Amino acid sequence: MEKNRGVIRELLKYEFELGYSEKEALDNINRAKGHGKVDRTTVWKWLSKFRNNQMEITDKKRAGRPREVDRVAVVNAVEAHPSMTTRILAEDFDCD
Repeated sequence: MEKNRGVIRELLKYEFELGYSEKEALDNINRAKGHGKVDRTTVWKWLSKFRNNQMEITDKKRAGRPREVDRVAVVNAVEAHPSMTTRILAEDFDCD
């Protein structure tokens, strides 16, 4: 999904640079990549950003550090107790 998201953003930036309206960009991309490939709200959001000189198309880093779980410990726990549910694992390892 992330690769598709990047491609769509590149196409939207290209459409913006060519001077197309939101409707034209939506129609052009869906005609080229397949009906429903990009939706109206995505086009409006990104073209609005581009009009405000926010030309970066990659996601910004978010605050906080992603939680790390000891994968070996999780595998060992599951192998030791095959009937263990994901809910119990999440509670045991303090994660979602």
